[in-house]
Amino acid sequence: MAMQLPQPSMFKKLFMLMSLCVSLLGTTTEGQQYNMTGSSEFAVLGKDFTWTCEMFVPPRETTNGVRFLRNNASCAQVGHVDGTCFYGILNTRYTYGCSSPFSYTLTIPAENMTEYEQGSMWMCEYFYDSGFRSLVVTLHLAVDVHNVSLIPSDNPLTLAEGFQKMVRCEVNSNAVPAPTITWYIINMVESYVSSIIIAMNRKYNNKTLECKATNNNKPSKTGATTLNVEYPPSVIPLTQKDAIEGQYFLIICRATPGNPITTMFWWIKVNDPVFRQNGSILELPSIQRNMSGTYKCIAENTYSSGWKGTDSQEMVVNVLYKPVIKGKVRTFVNETNRVVLTREIDSNPLSNISWYDGTELLKTQTFAEITNLTVENASCTDTKNFTLSVSNAVQRNVESMVELIVNCKPKAENDEITIAITSATRRISMSTTVMAYPEPRYILKYENGTKNQMMTVHLQKNAINNFTVHCEQQFAQEIDSVTYILELSNVLGVSTVFIRILKQVDVHNVSLIPSDNPLTLAEGFQKMVRCEVNSNAVPAPTITWYLGSSDITNMVESYVSSIIITVNREYNNKTLACMAINNNKISKTGATTLNVEYPPSVISLTQKDAIEGQYFLIICRATPGNPITTMFWWIKVNDPVFRQNGSILELPSIQRNMSGTYKCIAENTYISGWKGTDSQEMVVNVLYKPVIRGNTRTFVNETNRVVLTREIDSNPLSNISWYDGTELLMTQTFAEITNLTVENASCTDTKNFTLSVSNAVQRNVESMVELIINCKPKADDDEITIAITSATRRISMSTTVMAYPEPRYILKYENGTKNQMMTVHLQKNAINNFTVHCEQQFAQEIDSVTYILELSNVLGVSTVFIRILKQVDVHNVSLIPSDNPMTLAEGVYYMVRCVVNSNAVPAPTITWYMGSTDITNMAGSNASSIIITVNREHNNRMLECKATNNNKPSKTGATTLNVEYPPSVIPLTQKETKEGQDFLISCRATPGNPITTMFWWIKVNDPVFKQNGSTLQLPYIQRHNSGTYKCIAENTYSNGWKGTDSQEMVVNVLYIQTTSNTRNQTWEVVGSVAGVLIVLTLAIVLSCFVHRHFTLICNIGFQRRSNDVKTADLIEEKSHYTAMSEQETENERNPYDVLTPTESSNQYEAIQMKESQKTDANTYECLSKPENIPPCDNTTKDSNKPGILKKTVASSSNTEEYINTSFVN
Repeated sequence: MAMQLPQPSMFKKLFMLMSLCVSLLGTTTEGQQYNMTGSSEFAVLGKDFTWTCEMFVPPRETTNGVRFLRNNASCAQVGHVDGTCFYGILNTRYTYGCSSPFSYTLTIPAENMTEYEQGSMWMCEYFYDSGFRSLVVTLHLAVDVHNVSLIPSDNPLTLAEGFQKMVRCEVNSNAVPAPTITWYIINMVESYVSSIIIAMNRKYNNKTLECKATNNNKPSKTGATTLNVEYPPSVIPLTQKDAIEGQYFLIICRATPGNPITTMFWWIKVNDPVFRQNGSILELPSIQRNMSGTYKCIAENTYSSGWKGTDSQEMVVNVLYKPVIKGKVRTFVNETNRVVLTREIDSNPLSNISWYDGTELLKTQTFAEITNLTVENASCTDTKNFTLSVSNAVQRNVESMVELIVNCKPKAENDEITIAITSATRRISMSTTVMAYPEPRYILKYENGTKNQMMTVHLQKNAINNFTVHCEQQFAQEIDSVTYILELSNVLGVSTVFIRILKQVDVHNVSLIPSDNPLTLAEGFQKMVRCEVNSNAVPAPTITWYLGSSDITNMVESYVSSIIITVNREYNNKTLACMAINNNKISKTGATTLNVEYPPSVISLTQKDAIEGQYFLIICRATPGNPITTMFWWIKVNDPVFRQNGSILELPSIQRNMSGTYKCIAENTYISGWKGTDSQEMVVNVLYKPVIRGNTRTFVNETNRVVLTREIDSNPLSNISWYDGTELLMTQTFAEITNLTVENASCTDTKNFTLSVSNAVQRNVESMVELIINCKPKADDDEITIAITSATRRISMSTTVMAYPEPRYILKYENGTKNQMMTVHLQKNAINNFTVHCEQQFAQEIDSVTYILELSNVLGVSTVFIRILKQVDVHNVSLIPSDNPMTLAEGVYYMVRCVVNSNAVPAPTITWYMGSTDITNMAGSNASSIIITVNREHNNRMLECKATNNNKPSKTGATTLNVEYPPSVIPLTQKETKEGQDFLISCRATPGNPITTMFWWIKVNDPVFKQNGSTLQLPYIQRHNSGTYKCIAENTYSNGWKGTDSQEMVVNVLYIQTTSNTRNQTWEVVGSVAGVLIVLTLAIVLSCFVHRHFTLICNIGFQRRSNDVKTADLIEEKSHYTAMSEQETENERNPYDVLTPTESSNQYEAIQMKESQKTDANTYECLSKPENIPPCDNTTKDSNKPGILKKTVASSSNTEEYINTSFVN
C-alpha cells in the first residue's frame, strides 16, 4: 500500500541528514546514470503512457526513491520505505507508483495525453543527489497515416515498355512513427521503400500499382494508379517459305496488336536497301530465283509520346527451280590415262544424281552441285555415252548424255585366227572385230612381208571406235596350210592378226593331269588341273569343265585348258570332268572323282558356371571329318602347361583359380600327313561365396571425416548392406569395394557397424567393422545439482562419460585443492563409455558447497560441477503476462512465460496444459516458455503451467483465455427479383468475440456503392442494379484491431424486353393465318359452284386489330402464342398490380437483349385475356342460324410472361 510523504519538518531533518552523508561521500560517484524507459516507443493521443525509472541506492545512502522531472520541472518524488510506497506529488496531471524498491513509474493518463505532451523532455534522479540520474528522454506522439498519394499522380499512368520509371509514395509528412510502406503490382510485393523503380512490361498493362502505408497498427491507407503500358505489336513468327520459280507468291504478315492497337506494316528485304512493300501482304508475281532471300515483316505502332514501337520477324523465301546440267558434251582421253568426267548442276533444292552406263547404275550422289565420274586406266572399251540423271523436288529425271572417247591403237578381237579346211575347200571367209580410235588403216601380207593380193579385205564401221574387218578368198584347187598377216594401224600404234589356214584334225584323246582317280585334295587348298587334248587337233577344240552336273567353265581365267579349283567338303565324291570338241563332232571327256579331306567340326560350347569345391565334368563332341578318325584334347587359354587328352574335361573339386577359357580341339590326319583341326572355346566361371577383406578396427579423431573401406572377393559380385544395429544405412549392388563415410565424426560414432554381403552362392556373410573415435571426455551432465536437507548424512551421484582413450579423473574443491572426502571410482561400460560414481558420508549437517570433477585424456579436459545445495521446493508459480483472463487475438502468435521461484532446488519440471490437454511438446527445449497461436475453440479454456521438484505436489500458474475472433457471416444465395420492385435482404452473422458487430454492404466492382447496416435496401430496383453484393461484418478487439468476415450474393434483376423480332414474328403469324383463310374461302366457293344443290353461306369475319395490341390477335388454339396487352408507361404504379388473382403460374422467357433496341414499354407486361381462334374444321354452327359459322371463344387463361435478365449481356 502507498502512504503519504512524512511531515515537512521531519522531511527537512531527513533531507539535511542525507545531505550531510552525501557531502561526506564526495563526488566520486557523481554522474552515474539511472535507466528511464517509456511503455512504448511512441505515445498515442488519448491512451495511457508510462515512464519507468530503474534506480539504485547510491553508496552510503539507505533510502530508495527518485524524483521525476518534466522539462526540468519537478513533478513528484516517489520512494520506498519499509515495504511501503510513498510519494510527494507536485504535478497532479500524472499518476505515480512503485513497481519495486528499485523501479518507479509515472503514468500520463489517457485523458491527459494531448498535444501538450508532444516533445516534452523527461528524466528521473535520486531525490537526495541529482548526480544520480537518467538521461533526458523526449516524448514523441504517434501520428497515424491519413493521406497516401503517388507521384507522378497521372491516372492512368502511361509508360513505355522496357523503360524504367520511378514512382514515389507520398505520405503525410507528420506521420509518426515512420510508416511501413508496401508496394503491390500483380504478384510482386516490395516492402519498406518510399519509392520504387519499375521496368515496364506489357503484363503490367491495365494492372493497378498500389502503395499501402500504415503505422501504429492501424489499417493501411492506399495510393493507387492504373498502369497504361504502351508496347509494340508482336509479329507472329514466320517460317521459311518455298516457292517454285514462275509461280505467284503471296504471304500475309500478322501481328498481335500492341498498345495502341493501330498497327502499320511493311516489308523489306535483308541486304537489299531498295526493296520495300507497304502493307501486311508480301506479293511477288512470277517469282524468280534471284528473288530468293530473307524478307522482314515490320509492324509498328505510335505511342502517345510520339515514339514508335516496332517488332519484326524474318522469313526466308527459297525459290525452287528445276536442275540444269552444265559441262562439255564430249571428252577425249588417251588409253591407260585417268579421266574425270565433271558436270555442274544448277538447281534448288540441290539434286540427287545418278550416273548410268546403259541401264547399269555406276554411282549416286545426294544434294550435290558438282558431280564427277572417274575412269581409271581408260581403255578402248570405255568409249561410250554415259547417262547423267538429275532429280530434285521441282523436276525428276533431267538427263544428259556424257560422251567419253578413248584414243587407242587398234586391238583385234583375236590375235590369231585359225581356219580349218578339207581337201574339198574352194572358198574361205572370216571376220574379226577391231576396236580403235581414230579409225584404223589395214593391209594383208604374206609371212615374207609381201602384200596379199588374193584375199579381199574391207572395213565395216559399227560404232565410233568399233569396226569389223571382213576377209574372203576363192581357191581354184586344193591348197596346203598357209599363214597370212593382217596389219591394223592408226596414229597410236600397230597391231597384227595372224590368219592360219590349216588342214582339219578332230579331237580324239582327252585326259586330266594329274591323272589320279580319285583325286585327293585338302579342303581349302587350291589345285590346278589341266585338260590334255591331242596336240594336232585343228581347229583348236572348245573345252568345257563340269563339277558334277554344274558347268564351271566360268571359273577358268585366260587358259580354258586348265582350271584352278579351291575345294571344300561339299565337293567330296563329286566328278570333275573336262569335255573337248571341234569340227562339230561328238565331244571327248576326261574325268576324275574328288576325294576332299576336311577336319572334324567341334559342336559349339556355352559358358559353364560351377560352384567352388564341386565336381566339374563336360564332354566335347564333334561332327566327324574326312578321314573320320578323330582325336580330342583340352587346353586352357593362357595356361601353356594345362592339357587333358580325350573329349572329357574333368576338374574334381574345382577351385576359383580354375576359372578361365578352356578350348576343346578335335583332329584328324590326312593322307598327306597333314592335320585337320577344329576347336571351340568354353568359359568356365567358378562361383564362390563372398570373403570380406580389410582392417578390423579403424581409428579417427573426432570432427574428422572417416571412410570405412572393405574389399569383397566374390563371384558373382555381391549385394552389400551396411547396418548400425538394425538400422540399414546404405546398400550397393554388384560391388567389389564398398565404402561407408562418416562425416564430422563424434564420440557417439564409436560402434561396431555390420557389413552384410550376399551373392548367389551364399547369403548374409557378415563382418563387424569397428570404428573408434578418439575424443576428449564428455559427461552427460556439465552440472549436477544434489538437493540435501538438514538430515542428509550421505550423498551419492553418478554421471556417464564418453571418451577414448579411457579418461583420468580428479575431484577438487572450487579453490583447486583435491577433495579427499568424496570417494570417486570409474566403471567401464564399453570401449568409450564410462560411469563415474561419487559418494560421500557426512558426520553433521553441511551447507551448500560446489565440487569440480575434472576428466581428461590426451585429447582434452572437461569439467563437471557438482553442486550440493539445500533443497528448496517450488512454492510460487505465475504466468507472464499475468492478465487473467488473458486476451488474445485468433491466429496471432503469443509467448507466455512460466515464472517459478528462482531459488527452487533442484530445477523444477514444468508441464503445460491447455484445458485438459498436455501441450508441453509445443514448448521446445526451454519448457519455461511456450509460443501459442489460439483459435475460437480455445476461448474460455484454462492455460496452466505446473511446476514441481523434490517429488512434491506441483504448483500451478493459470489464466483463462479470452480469445477474440471475428463474426462469421451466414452464407447468402443468389437472389432473383423483378425490375421495379422494392428489394430488401438482411445479412446475419454468428457473433464473434466481442459480440458487438457492425455491418455494411458494398457492390463488387463498384467503388462508390456502400450501405451501412445489416439490411441491403434497393427501392424500385432497376436492371443496372444486377450484380454481386458483399455483406461485411466487423467487430473491434480490445487492442483496437478489427475482425472482419464477408459473404457475396448475386442479385439478378428480371425484366421484359419487346423487340422488333417479336413484332416481325407476330406479323408472320397474322400473314400465315390470313393466307390459310383465303385458301379455305376459295375451296368453299369452288365447292358451292360444283354442287349447286347445296347452298352454303359463309360469313368470315376478320377482327380489326386494335392499335394498342402489339402481338398477334388470331392464334391457333394449340399454339404457344398468346395475345399480349401492352401496359401503359406508368412509373408510379406497381407493375404486378394488373395480374389477375386466378393466375396459377408464371412463365419466364429468356430473350437476348440487343443494345441498339430501346422501348418505352414497362419491363414487365401483363398478358391478359388471350383469345384462341379455332381452325375452320373445328368450328361450331349456331343452332339458330344454319349455315352460319360461329366463332367460339376459348376459356380465358390469365398468363404472365417475364424476361430473365441474368443472360442479358
